[in-house]
Amino acid sequence: VRDDGPGIPADKLRRIFEPFFSEKGPGRGLGLAAMHGIVRAHRGGVRVESEVGRGTAFSLIFPTVDAPAAPPPQRPPAEIPSGATVLVIDDDEAVRDVVGDILESRGLRVLSAGDGRSGLRRFRAHADELDLVLLDMTMPDMNGAEVFQEIVEAAPAMRVLVLSGYSEQNVIDALDGLRPVGFVHKPFSLDELIEKVGEVLAGPEVQSPQQPV
Repeated sequence: VRDDGPGIPADKLRRIFEPFFSEKGPGRGLGLAAMHGIVRAHRGGVRVESEVGRGTAFSLIFPTVDAPAAPPPQRPPAEIPSGATVLVIDDDEAVRDVVGDILESRGLRVLSAGDGRSGLRRFRAHADELDLVLLDMTMPDMNGAEVFQEIVEAAPAMRVLVLSGYSEQNVIDALDGLRPVGFVHKPFSLDELIEKVGEVLAGPEVQSPQQPV
């Protein structure tokens, strides 16, 4: 993809794939980060050439495949311990509804919030009851990393499972040392979500504070 726009200065070029980095005022700075994560997930790469005053060109590079991949082996449905309470914080109403319905059908109690600030209010009101927080990374006003930091300061042993369209490495970089108990890449299948939630709830509790290292 090539344009004849103003180009990107060299000191900005190395940061264009960072989540939340933007030179466009009200933009979230998520588009290129999400694109880069998708390409990396397919074992590809992105080459960028830019000259100030002349424009910018993006080239996507993917490995060739000689034969179709074999289908993955079928696994039995994951088991989720019933009775746990989960808080889902995501600004996408459809995601909240679907995740809530599937977890409730597995015997979990589900609370939800549509943005970071209301999510923190619900977290503080129910912190003693919660076993797990499912946290979206890209929300307006207050992003997932900021919400995670507030949760850790209030309850260092709380288990937080991150949902994101970025690559896992992008999320790790954005969290700046905070350690979630797991990561689910969007878009995800219900089986993937159930398996990860079951794995986290059946696993050991967080024993040490998740403060940045």
